[in-house]
Amino acid sequence: MQVEIWKNAITWDTFVEAHPNACNYHRWCWREVIEDTFGHKPYYLAAVENGTMVGALPLFGIQTRLFGCSLVSIPFFTYGGILTDRSDVQDELLKMAAEIAREINAKQVELRHVDERGGWPHVCSKVTMEMTLPSTPDEYLKALGSGMRKKVRYASRHSLVPQWGGIDLVPDFYDVFAANMRDLGTPVYPISFFINQIRRSPQTIRILLLREGRRAAFAAFLSSFRSKLELPWAASLAPAREKYSQLPLYWQFIEWAILNGYTKLDLGRCTPNSGPHRFKHHWNCVERALNWQYWHSPGVSAGQLRPENPKYQLAIALWKRLPLAVANTVGPRIVRGLP
Repeated sequence: MQVEIWKNAITWDTFVEAHPNACNYHRWCWREVIEDTFGHKPYYLAAVENGTMVGALPLFGIQTRLFGCSLVSIPFFTYGGILTDRSDVQDELLKMAAEIAREINAKQVELRHVDERGGWPHVCSKVTMEMTLPSTPDEYLKALGSGMRKKVRYASRHSLVPQWGGIDLVPDFYDVFAANMRDLGTPVYPISFFINQIRRSPQTIRILLLREGRRAAFAAFLSSFRSKLELPWAASLAPAREKYSQLPLYWQFIEWAILNGYTKLDLGRCTPNSGPHRFKHHWNCVERALNWQYWHSPGVSAGQLRPENPKYQLAIALWKRLPLAVANTVGPRIVRGLP
């Protein structure tokens, strides 16, 4: 067996599509999205035995002044990590990842696994919220508590108008998303990030807007893989949140997912006991711990390089006070280093 940096997109995707444990972000198209948008260098590692791929690990080298150098699989998304069903293959991929990290003077390697794995230490600071979908929206509603059912039915009577689309809705989605991110104190991705995703995978991504009059007040960016629909990003304008809550947005895409035959819905990652975590639990979700696995260079501790580190809280508070135009100009320059 040998591990090498892989260059062939077709054989890579053939391996990913055939593997039952593959996730959306193992696909080659995300290499192109991240490289084209942020300029991060990809290291797509393939374990090969007798001319056949038996394991894969997509990695990106991220070099920034704020966090230094790191390797991540994969940045900006919840999932990634090693794809193989053999422990010996996993060991070889971990070994090669550590070798590359030392070569480029990376402070850490972060592999975004769901299941706990051997080899390197792991940290479970986040969870993902998933639900199994029934065959009809009515069946789903009946499974909710009576209080939640009343709230959903009331939310459905609001005058918000839903609109589904793709790349044509990116500007409206981005207006809502950018304002929401500023309010959270977080630098916003460049709009090209969302455009590149849809261009590389137009059949698997949908945007949902809820309009109040002519203006988009709520927005969701949804991505599918196999029978699962995932919500990587949802956003809303503060006045609309206060007036309607997030219920109309969530019910719209839950109902759409059921009617379009999806059997699983992933509401995205969140921090346990946070507001988003408590809100998602109302939808009959099951939470799964995210076992992100780490290698660190000497003197670097787990979590030290994460934006959640307490030393960045002052920067977050200051960011919330920025004028939106300033946040939208400066944010994309900073966020490329926040994996």
